[in-house]
Amino acid sequence: MATKATGVKSTITLQLNGKDYDFNKIAKDSVAEAQKIKKDVKAVNVYVNAADSAAYYTVDGAGSADYKIAL
Repeated sequence: MATKATGVKSTITLQLNGKDYDFNKIAKDSVAEAQKIKKDVKAVNVYVNAADSAAYYTVDGAGSADYKIAL
């Protein structure tokens, strides 16, 4: 008898200093912001800095102090 495979949804939330950081949301928000800067962006790298309550990202390897999302 064949069984139907079920998808498993998983999320990662970092809890630090009384705050929750949802990595999936941070990644989505970073890509959306990067696409405002460069429509055909190919790669977005995100660096979460809990001390600054911010996520910094690069757009195709280029960074800027303005490439920041407040958390």
